[in-house]
Amino acid sequence: MGYRFENGVFKGTCSESTFAAHLAWRDWGAPDASAYNLFGSAILKSSDGALLYGVMSDHTATAGMIYPPGGNLDPTDLTPEGKVDMIGAIYRELEEETGLTKDELRADRLLVAFDGPRIAIAQVFDTGRNAAELRENIIRFFGKLRRAGTGGCAHHQKPRGPEGPGHRALRPCDRRRAPALNHTISGACRRRCFVR
Repeated sequence: MGYRFENGVFKGTCSESTFAAHLAWRDWGAPDASAYNLFGSAILKSSDGALLYGVMSDHTATAGMIYPPGGNLDPTDLTPEGKVDMIGAIYRELEEETGLTKDELRADRLLVAFDGPRIAIAQVFDTGRNAAELRENIIRFFGKLRRAGTGGCAHHQKPRGPEGPGHRALRPCDRRRAPALNHTISGACRRRCFVR
């Protein structure tokens, strides 16, 4: 995928691959230097200045890693004109992983983070809720998924721990455990990060 900025718009050509091919490309050190992994992330800010991140479940390809809600694009993220709806993809992932919907949030800045062969388009959201309330709402969402016996996405298939799949709090934001976040949240983590 080649990419460029034109008049403040991120443009490029995407090609579809299987998840297995993506994992092989990643695990082999991204041998094709012309290819990038483009994905969307939701940066959730609480009213008291915290950021919400999640610890990936043990059964995922990125087990134990710390990320904001988000993920890779899929074919449903294409418009009828064949363009990638990046913001729509971010909202889709956000609802699948947290239960939060577009109507509950206020969109803030849109960021682009480059990390070697990875490109994250990150939408910052003001949640209007304090960190404890936000965390509890998401934990309740995971509880509903567990009681229903299903999950909205792969992260929810095997809940772990009493609070849901991999949820715990990190205080303060420990960038040694989450080096990939340095590009995304540089200077933004003033208080603490809630995860799990």
